[in-house]
Amino acid sequence: MSKSYNKFHTLLLAVLMMFGSASAFAVTFPALELDSVAVTSDNTGLTMSGTVPYILSDPTTMLVVLIPDLSFSLTSNAAGAGSLQVDGGLALSATFSDLMITSIVGGTVTWSADLTYTGGSLAGGLTAGLVEGGFNGINGFSMGQSLLGETFSGTGGLGKLGAVSAVPVPAAVWLFGSGLLGLAGIARRTPRA
Repeated sequence: MSKSYNKFHTLLLAVLMMFGSASAFAVTFPALELDSVAVTSDNTGLTMSGTVPYILSDPTTMLVVLIPDLSFSLTSNAAGAGSLQVDGGLALSATFSDLMITSIVGGTVTWSADLTYTGGSLAGGLTAGLVEGGFNGINGFSMGQSLLGETFSGTGGLGKLGAVSAVPVPAAVWLFGSGLLGLAGIARRTPRA
């Protein structure tokens, strides 16, 4: 076998492995909507507070179930571990160990954390979930820089809180992968001079 043939198959394997594990996770519906989330942070950790005004039942019809505004709070240490409560833990309580800043674009920050539910009337039979959101007012930071352990504040935050489902890999990814496999087959049958 030629060196170019081996390089091509190594590249093909790397691409297929990358796409094979390309599932992401997202909050499923119904989800608790987080509103007016304010953020403060220093070298010891980060806190968020806001309200839960409604439950978003269906993202396509935008059906909402209004509930009395419940308080929302999240507390994290500088390593990204902490706890979350809705209505002081009566509606929902959870812990997490992986709070992440997922992007910083033009002063807008997006964040997420995987949750382990520990109680509350809205938890039902759920044991795991996800909280994700964003807030504004952060300047002087760049993409890839962790905000945990830094001193800043942010306002105008929104988010969602609920169960988790895998987001399927788009069909175009599978089509691309099958096209590469076809090229590999053609490369094998092409006679060499």
